[in-house]
Amino acid sequence: MRRRWMGLAIGGSLLLMGSSGGIAGQAFPLAKAPNPVSQAAASDGTSLHSPRMADAVVPSVQSGPSVTKLGEVNGVSLSDDRETVVAKLGVPVEIAKDPLVPELEIYHYANLDVTFSGPYVHDVAVAQGVSSVTLDGVQVAVTPAALREALGDPDYVAEDGLVYQRGARLLKVYLDEEQHRIDVIRYYSLSNT
Repeated sequence: MRRRWMGLAIGGSLLLMGSSGGIAGQAFPLAKAPNPVSQAAASDGTSLHSPRMADAVVPSVQSGPSVTKLGEVNGVSLSDDRETVVAKLGVPVEIAKDPLVPELEIYHYANLDVTFSGPYVHDVAVAQGVSSVTLDGVQVAVTPAALREALGDPDYVAEDGLVYQRGARLLKVYLDEEQHRIDVIRYYSLSNT
């Protein structure tokens, strides 16, 4: 336990000092920080109890003010059902079962995949190569700097990207460090991790 706190203190100090390769602006690649987190409290009082998330995520030291509440991504809310999504986005190009989790059904749109678990949205994935995403009605360029400006500093820095959390809602920006680009943006609930 003492080693974990020591690693967090050292990692936090490096972030505060502005170590190179950090998450400031569009700097790539991300610095590999020690991972001392086993739980982190969400702002609505829930906890991150998922071993995968706890093992893969390091909290950032600084947090900026939030412009959005992450209630919707590209007009889709996590509380939407299939009929609501089709009313908002139209008929999907394709409907497919998730190959790894057959209970999940994916509605494929041109630049967006909406996955359902039962009647409700499980997650939303914004495709690679799009130039902008709409967060709570605000259009934001798909760049690390623009997302940071709209959302503030990430709440977590994971090995494969940046995580913004608002209560039980999460927006994860997956980064391809070798190509210096954003691979995918995934919007999901803490209960779906």
